[in-house]
Amino acid sequence: MNSLSEKTEPGTRMSRYKRKTLDKSLCFTARDLTILHALYKYQLLTTHQIVSAHQGSEQKTRWRLRELFDAGLVERFHTKTDMTIPGSEPVVYALTDRGADWLSVHRPDIERQRARYNERNARRTLSTIPHALMVAEVMLRFELTAYYRSTEIGFIPQQAMLASAPEVTRNRRTPTHWNNKILVKGEPVVIGNNPDQMFGVVVRNRPEGRNAMYFFLEADRASETVRPVTAHLDKATIYKKLLGYYHTHREKVHQNVFGDWMRNFRVLFVVDSTGRASDGKTRLENFIATAGQVTDGKIVDLFLFTTFDRLKASESPLTHPWVNVAGKETRLL
Repeated sequence: MNSLSEKTEPGTRMSRYKRKTLDKSLCFTARDLTILHALYKYQLLTTHQIVSAHQGSEQKTRWRLRELFDAGLVERFHTKTDMTIPGSEPVVYALTDRGADWLSVHRPDIERQRARYNERNARRTLSTIPHALMVAEVMLRFELTAYYRSTEIGFIPQQAMLASAPEVTRNRRTPTHWNNKILVKGEPVVIGNNPDQMFGVVVRNRPEGRNAMYFFLEADRASETVRPVTAHLDKATIYKKLLGYYHTHREKVHQNVFGDWMRNFRVLFVVDSTGRASDGKTRLENFIATAGQVTDGKIVDLFLFTTFDRLKASESPLTHPWVNVAGKETRLL
């Protein structure tokens, strides 16, 4: 992490990615709390995403983010890779250890995660940042839909769901990870699942006890093979991930891991790829076909699919036409 004591010479421009010594003390506001809490929830956000999360002035938010960066409460990342292309890429922000410590003091309802934010930030690369931003974009769309339709829809963030999980789950280093022990051709196999995010939606006009829907989000950037190239399941593939979720549903593993209250779930796959494989099918089509193979065509709405471009172009992810295992469009509401 950059030192907090770097200074610029008179007449020179301060780099956007080097900290300078603040000449004033920070007077924290509710906006700062919202910014840091958003980074706590979604790990990485662009300036535009942060503005959409708290509905403030974009210019004032930029200035404040600069001050929070100089104070060491947030980290910022340079994501432009081709300097021959004019223009600039969005500035990307993350929480630091100092920011997480401050947030936990001023938000007592938030448990300070054991995560080492500075170490995590140091490991971020230009290949991992786009995936985190993709997850954040999808989650913000769900959260903002609930915000603007608050009389109809409630949003349950991952942190609230984990707070209701059994103690053994909460005390894990990765509370959202669980294992499935299954038999594949008579051989025992352990398959782990760890969604990019988990969240819930409450439909307020439905009867209590039947008004909550829970989701596991998987954001795909074509980094994994869809189907295994061999009969072995020793490598990460989409097929293996689907198999784990299917057995989680069938054996009700999710209720053991997260609590009896989680009576249902769906897995949302958002695919950021429009290219075609060697068989001529798009990646999305291969996802749907593989899910049909895993489920044998049953429980067709357990897995729902869409592309990132289609989701971003839609008005709301709740009314967006997702595609189920049968290849038919369906909506969450």
